[in-house]
Amino acid sequence: MPESESTIGRVRELADHVAGQFGLELWELELAGSGRGRTLRVFLDKPGGVTLEDCERFSRQFSALLDAEDVIPGGGYVLEASSPGWERVLKRPDHFQRFAGQRVRLTLQNALPGGQRNLIGRLENANEAGIELAPEAPGIEPLRLAWGQFHNARLAPREDPGMGSKRPKAGMKPGAAAARAAKD
Repeated sequence: MPESESTIGRVRELADHVAGQFGLELWELELAGSGRGRTLRVFLDKPGGVTLEDCERFSRQFSALLDAEDVIPGGGYVLEASSPGWERVLKRPDHFQRFAGQRVRLTLQNALPGGQRNLIGRLENANEAGIELAPEAPGIEPLRLAWGQFHNARLAPREDPGMGSKRPKAGMKPGAAAARAAKD
């Protein structure tokens, strides 16, 4: 059974508070699984990137606060704190606004007349109405997309500056620091 909106909202509020104490930004948060197999993933960011030390400090403080407030009902969970990574997911309008001018990939809810649903292009603008995307595919004019017209958006850099032209191995998140702790 999915966690209640009030539980997720309270967890998000506490995570945002703790992140702020360390000069971090709460990028995204998700609580997955059920029972004792739940995982609470917290994605953090800051100018210049998140370090493993940032994740560990956040994780210790946040874990203690969650336990003290008994926010997550039902006992055990695994807490994971990490950076959003090189190909970070973009969900909220502020995510898109922050990365205007960058290369992104996304999936359209409805295919274009030529059948394309998966697009890569330059994020030209983002505002309260949606985004403007200049697709790389030939023959597709720039698009204005309302927030509900696409999903699975993420940054799509051509290469990671720290890795040269090498692509990461499957399952790796280049540039992502992470800390993980099990809570029983």
